[in-house]
Amino acid sequence: MSTYKNTKRYYGCRFGQAQLRNLAAMVGEDMAPGSVSFSTNFGTHHFQADTLAALVAEVEASPDVGTNQPWDNLTITAQGPAPGSECNIIIDPDRTAVEVKTDTHNIWARGLEARIGELLTGQAAGRHDQTRSPAAKRLRSSLMGVGFWAFILWYGITVYPTTQEEVVLANGKRALTQASGQLPTSALVVVGALLLWCMGNAVRHFVGMRATGPALVVSSDLPSGPAWQRLSFTEKLATVAAVLTGLATVGTVVSAAADVFKS
Repeated sequence: MSTYKNTKRYYGCRFGQAQLRNLAAMVGEDMAPGSVSFSTNFGTHHFQADTLAALVAEVEASPDVGTNQPWDNLTITAQGPAPGSECNIIIDPDRTAVEVKTDTHNIWARGLEARIGELLTGQAAGRHDQTRSPAAKRLRSSLMGVGFWAFILWYGITVYPTTQEEVVLANGKRALTQASGQLPTSALVVVGALLLWCMGNAVRHFVGMRATGPALVVSSDLPSGPAWQRLSFTEKLATVAAVLTGLATVGTVVSAAADVFKS
């Protein structure tokens, strides 16, 4: 058989204790004792153990690692059924790389690679070769909508009433005159409603993106429940601040519109 060597990358994977436990069991299935090892780095300090539980215990007992310091990397290495056969799963905040190579056991390599891929895209919610999540794409579209309708509202209130157009007078001379005065109130209301709708979508997609973002939690299961409950306190605070800022901006524009209509 020919040499098989391949690397697949998965983005957005979410690992808690349950996902890591299932991944470790899958990699170590039918393997000889000592074939699988787990390792991680905290700064310049390297830790390695035969089981994930032992690795966690070693890290937590180390005086070189701060209390409750979050993990940002984990490597699972499995030695295959023959010399030259190996599988490496390298997990970091940006992506999870699955490296499989063998000189003789192509069936083992491809089978293990397929099972790991199913777990990463299923239980760990990863995306194969897709760097941007669907929620991030929807957030970008919503922000573009916010910018577009905010510009239309601003233009309709401040610029459009002052625009001039050239007209031909009865004597044949040309002159500049006001375009058509204020935009109808109903049109401004519709534009404002569209702006608020895009803002609401942007907030919803932001919350969804943060709640389903990449995660590596080795000491507990991932939080469950609605997306809002899965956000950290800092993320909740940032979301509320963004909403208040957006509403204040819309309120300022509406106030300016009211002043224009009064004048």
